[in-house]
Amino acid sequence: MLDPVADLLGVCVREALSRGEDTNSDNHDPTRAGTGPVVLEAGAGTGFYLASVLHAIGTDRGTDRGTEDPAPPLGIGTEISVAAARRLARADTDIAAIVADTWDQLPFADDSVDVVQVVFAPRNAAEFARVLAPGGSLVVAGPGPGHLEPLRTDAGMLTPDADRPDRLEAALADHFIPGSVRVVDTIVRVPDQIAVDLALMGPSGVHLERAEVEKRLGDADRDVRVHVELRTFHSRDDARDG
Repeated sequence: MLDPVADLLGVCVREALSRGEDTNSDNHDPTRAGTGPVVLEAGAGTGFYLASVLHAIGTDRGTDRGTEDPAPPLGIGTEISVAAARRLARADTDIAAIVADTWDQLPFADDSVDVVQVVFAPRNAAEFARVLAPGGSLVVAGPGPGHLEPLRTDAGMLTPDADRPDRLEAALADHFIPGSVRVVDTIVRVPDQIAVDLALMGPSGVHLERAEVEKRLGDADRDVRVHVELRTFHSRDDARDG
């Protein structure tokens, strides 16, 4: 269902890495020689998005750039749950899973990550800016105003705030400037029980009971809108340096 989001996230991260390479073309870090790009996903869940992005980067580096045996990309995913981190570690051989809370100091050195990606998860702007290397970027995926409709209305889910993009930019403003915005907007057919699971995910799950949601939705498959906005942000320090 969310494959289009994963695919577009891969495009955003590849563009961010290309921008970072251009920014640092005359200022290579010798300690990173021979290593591939490092992508950190905060709140990575089961690793679905991170694994997809690593595949996109690996394909790009091995085919589009025409290189032989390039250093593979490394994915690092953080999760607050030990059980979730175990699943995350199995998502891909090039993913390292770390148990960490996004709101605490992240267990990474300064300037050690090329891209930070966040998909429907909390954001710690100061920590993201600290761990990003010069030329690095932050990619944030979140719900558009029509996401999961009409399931959202039918199930009684919470409605995304209309001013969400403005609040996101304001929350990141001390450390990042906004870049590109890309949108996934498509309709997918969802089985009845998957629809119930979707309704109970995220903040809405705190307010809803499964039995009540099942009653409201019935047992028929349904069309659901996938409306997700992917926003890229760049470090303010890079903008000043440029």
